[in-house]
Amino acid sequence: MRYVLIALQSIFLILVTPLFVGILKRMKAFIRGYKGSSIMQPYYDLKRLFSKGMVISSSSSFVSMYGPSIALVFAITVTFLIPTF
Repeated sequence: MRYVLIALQSIFLILVTPLFVGILKRMKAFIRGYKGSSIMQPYYDLKRLFSKGMVISSSSSFVSMYGPSIALVFAITVTFLIPTF
């Protein structure tokens, strides 16, 4: 039961983080006196970025190809280590 709760908390954190980024950007825009983008804009950006293909130079190493995927896996793994509730 404990591991299910940890997994649910981690999934919740991953899904809600872009919402907080959108709220902060909207608040900063309001403070600066302009309208700003939608609160849901980080979700749209993530959808667009995940649908793009890879452009890899012939002179680049394997780090350029696998580095972003490894960074994403580490970011998701860290959320499993954070006690939230």
